[in-house]
Amino acid sequence: MALTGKQKAAMLLMSLDPISACELLKGVEPDTVQDLAVELACLDADSCRNKKEQLKVAQDFCQSLQMQQEFEINTFLKEMLRSTIGQSKTENIQTQIQSILRKHDSIATKDRAVQAKSELALRKVAVILRTLGKELRDSLLGAIKDKDASAAEAVNNLMVLWADITLIDDRPLQEGLENIDAEKLALALTNADQAINEKIRNNISESAAAMIDEEILLMTAPKNEEIKDARNEVVAVLIKMNNKGKLTFIGE
Repeated sequence: MALTGKQKAAMLLMSLDPISACELLKGVEPDTVQDLAVELACLDADSCRNKKEQLKVAQDFCQSLQMQQEFEINTFLKEMLRSTIGQSKTENIQTQIQSILRKHDSIATKDRAVQAKSELALRKVAVILRTLGKELRDSLLGAIKDKDASAAEAVNNLMVLWADITLIDDRPLQEGLENIDAEKLALALTNADQAINEKIRNNISESAAAMIDEEILLMTAPKNEEIKDARNEVVAVLIKMNNKGKLTFIGE
């Protein structure tokens, strides 16, 4: 989602020290300062604006700006407001900001709950559809897509998750694992549940297992994001097989 003008201004302020920010705010109406302060607090509360995005916005405003390595939002807001509009108004605005943030957090919590509930419902639909024959499944997915393309895509992707690997029949799993290199499997198996680890190792050749063990010995401590990406690649292969009707599940 594109940033609003006030969000960009707020992020620009976040890239400056309090004194420089106050210089930019000289002559700005108190109401506008309050709006920017709220945007600063909301951006920090959401934790959705990373340093890279802050830097891009700052560079758009002025190529000479440099990002700080650390940023303390509460101290920044307090100093910025006090220097710009005075101590008494600062306290009043900070009280209002806290009230707004409490409402913001409440709304965000509800939104996350709704999203989780929606994903759970789609997952249930996905599990039901994967038990059907390919022709019927594709027909039903097509009907969902006609009404909501994003929901159809989500259902399709939720038919196979990393946790489902233990439920996949051996023969199609063996076929899928043949298309994944040892380095990627080694990454995916890092800190994996024992049941998944055993399921995969039981469905690859001894030479493939030896290559995975060798990759694990050579591997430096992988980042969680790298492990997640590797698992997603494994799942992506299985999803493609499922889309072609080549994947079957135990007892389904």
